[in-house]
Amino acid sequence: MTDNTVDFPRHRDHRDLPLLPGQLSRLTRRRRLLTHIGAIALPVVLALLYLGFNAADRYDVTSEFTVQPLLPSAAGNLLARDAAHLGNLAQNAAPGAYQAYMVVDYLKSADALDTLERKIGFFARYRGKTGDLFYRAEPWRLVLSGVTAIPFEDRLAYYRRMVQPRYSITENIVTLDVQAFSADDARLISATLLDIGEAFINRANARVLSDLVQGAENQVRLDESRLNDGHRKMQDWRGANSDLDPNQLTLMVTQVVQGLETSLVSARSAQMLAAQAGNDTMRRAADLRVAAIEAQIALEQKQLADMERAYAGKFHEYERLKEDIDFARRAYQNDLGTLQTFRELAAQQEVYLLRIANPRMPDMALYPDWLLILPLTLIGGAMTYSIMRMVMALGRDK
Repeated sequence: MTDNTVDFPRHRDHRDLPLLPGQLSRLTRRRRLLTHIGAIALPVVLALLYLGFNAADRYDVTSEFTVQPLLPSAAGNLLARDAAHLGNLAQNAAPGAYQAYMVVDYLKSADALDTLERKIGFFARYRGKTGDLFYRAEPWRLVLSGVTAIPFEDRLAYYRRMVQPRYSITENIVTLDVQAFSADDARLISATLLDIGEAFINRANARVLSDLVQGAENQVRLDESRLNDGHRKMQDWRGANSDLDPNQLTLMVTQVVQGLETSLVSARSAQMLAAQAGNDTMRRAADLRVAAIEAQIALEQKQLADMERAYAGKFHEYERLKEDIDFARRAYQNDLGTLQTFRELAAQQEVYLLRIANPRMPDMALYPDWLLILPLTLIGGAMTYSIMRMVMALGRDK
């Protein structure tokens, strides 16, 4: 037989419920209060110990610059240098936005770190300068293992931590923040990075213009070769058809026909005058003259048509050669003008790195910021302790 009874949960006895603060003894309340205060104040005390005895002063140098392209002053043919500007306009970005992103990415790259090391020795200005737990250049795993050589990946990560370029697309300004343990080092690193960024954008600009000039020169040489080849083919055709010049033949026949048509007009005028005068002899002579001229015109036109049919293939080849030469000449002239334009562009700088705020020597260390670290530590410690208390209470209820 099946048991259908249901076991309802047992109501907790009032003795199982936690005691209210008023039900505790004074000593217990005091002990709990001190525990709460100590748990919340412990992170603040640790932060004070770190700030007072271990944290190193860090000097911050901020510089600003923008990248501006030299845009054409008048409308004209679309040049390759306008492509980036048109792309910026298509995405509602300021002129020079793509170049500014390039500079920011380069300043974060390993190549920029290598260049900085060669110029001023970046890591020599950080390594061994401080024992700060969080900002020392030597990773703790290497210190504990006794390894002295710092891997490049760790050096690059530390470089990106101390050097932070950022780009504001709304203002079209790049801000470069550099932190160091001395004011001289911070200013020197910031100034050197600006020089490195400017040299990079100049190299990129020179490379683009050099490629444009080289491409235009190659195209001009190709057009010149095509034009010379067309003239050579025309010369070969004339050599193989020395007795045939389509232009002269057509012009000669046309002139003959035009002369005959002029004579025909005169003969018809004489025919009309003879008819009006009633002179039969003159009228018959004029009729014969008009008929003879008309027959001659028809003969010349027939000869021209026969000649065109007989030499249709050669005429077609001749016209095709003429069109090829004309097309090659126009392409050569256009590409020659483009080459001259690119050479003029290569003689000037197309993209400029304009410095808005130069690096200056800081008078005091801005970091660590006590007024920011201590309140955040207090709030974070209180929130962490409250969460832990709630988790423990839920665990007891289960």
